[in-house]
Amino acid sequence: MNYDFARKALEPWWRKASHDVDPRSLENGLRDILSLEKAPPVSDEEMQIFGMLYAIMIRENRKWLSISQVAYPHEKLINGNRDEASLKSRIGVTIATSRETTPPVEIIEPMQLRRRFLDLVSLCVPREERERYPHILNLVDSHVVNTKKAPSPQSSGVDCAAWCLANYFSEGMRLERGAAAFPHPVTPDMSTEEVRAAHEKTIARLQSAIDAHAWRVKIRDTPASDDSLFSRILVHAAVNRHCLETWAYEKRLMEVLPMLQRIFGEVSEVVRDGLSRAVQQVSAEGQVDYAALAELTLARTFTEKGKPLTAGVQERIGEQVDALLASARDEFFEDESQLNEFLVGYPARARALLWIVLAWCYQHGSWIPNEDPRIKRKNNTVVSTRSKLITASQDMSTLRRLLMTSVFSRQWEKPDADRLTLHAHLNSAIRALARSSLERSFKGASLAQLDAFVSNLDRRRYIELVKEAEVGTLLHAVAS
Repeated sequence: MNYDFARKALEPWWRKASHDVDPRSLENGLRDILSLEKAPPVSDEEMQIFGMLYAIMIRENRKWLSISQVAYPHEKLINGNRDEASLKSRIGVTIATSRETTPPVEIIEPMQLRRRFLDLVSLCVPREERERYPHILNLVDSHVVNTKKAPSPQSSGVDCAAWCLANYFSEGMRLERGAAAFPHPVTPDMSTEEVRAAHEKTIARLQSAIDAHAWRVKIRDTPASDDSLFSRILVHAAVNRHCLETWAYEKRLMEVLPMLQRIFGEVSEVVRDGLSRAVQQVSAEGQVDYAALAELTLARTFTEKGKPLTAGVQERIGEQVDALLASARDEFFEDESQLNEFLVGYPARARALLWIVLAWCYQHGSWIPNEDPRIKRKNNTVVSTRSKLITASQDMSTLRRLLMTSVFSRQWEKPDADRLTLHAHLNSAIRALARSSLERSFKGASLAQLDAFVSNLDRRRYIELVKEAEVGTLLHAVAS
């Protein structure tokens, strides 16, 4: 295949880059992006073009490959090592919310590097492949999706649509959970063992549903094609980022689980029949005294710690609760519809649960891992009158995990640390099933196979999803 078109497209950046790139770095880079045990066989011409790309990226940042979540090394995929998994802001523009319209460079550098690399890779995809496999490439590379939004320095059209594609099918697989769980409902009166058995049946049923899913069958039954290196990189980079971010959500879930176990283990010592009665005990004339609710349900902690909820502390907890309730309408969390519906539909329950959780955090000086690169410290105190309110999307996501696990493990109906733990592990297992299915099917499939199943996709729904995101590129459009 003739790649003169790619050389010409890369020339403006290539002229400014160092041309001295270690061949071993190129081989290792390809191996890790494609999640292989050893470097894949590629033509000399493709390796030359990839070398140009690599040199351009080294000029931007020598560590670009490790911080941009383009790569997903084989040993991490196989062993489930999530040490490097982190959230990079799913689409990129979500960093720049109405609260932060001009985020500093250090926040967006990983996204910038990723955007630059994928935009450059897009320039190297042969036109013949775009014409032969329009369904998959038109969706993975959103330069071809018309949108009224201007190009964004925070996100890549390639990255945005590619992530949306992976998320579209990951969400679809997780939605199978509804059908899988329906025959095995969990009710407050069930014992721990009964809940565990119901969860095991749900997972088994979900695995069968995913394995038999129509798109899995379509990929399996379509003959594989021999694809260019650069189309493969686009698809793999999309799946890599999505899988690493799924790992990151699981890390976040498990990091806050011990805290929740302690909170609701303590609450269960006082509350036997659900939190409704406890709320009634601290209510008068239709008003709930949430500070009194915290003191009632966390009597042991208040006795041991002896820290009063001063007016300033109560104000800060109330402000943090309000911010979390408001997150239901934040576009960053629009795909977490189940929790958003609870926040909008049952704000009083959400407020009561949050007051209990945040009051406990204040008494124990609890912290969560810092997700804001602008702040040098590793952790954020959950409740402090001296620190800023937690509103940043990434840190707010951690607070939402605290509430989400509490709500959907039915702590309102029956506080129970064991039930909460089982729910957290079920949630993690469901994400793991969806992620492993994407890894097996997407990363092992050719363009012909992917194009075959995407051709049956509800394109109107998908394209609208992409158009709602910030789509654009700082490079010239090449797929007109």
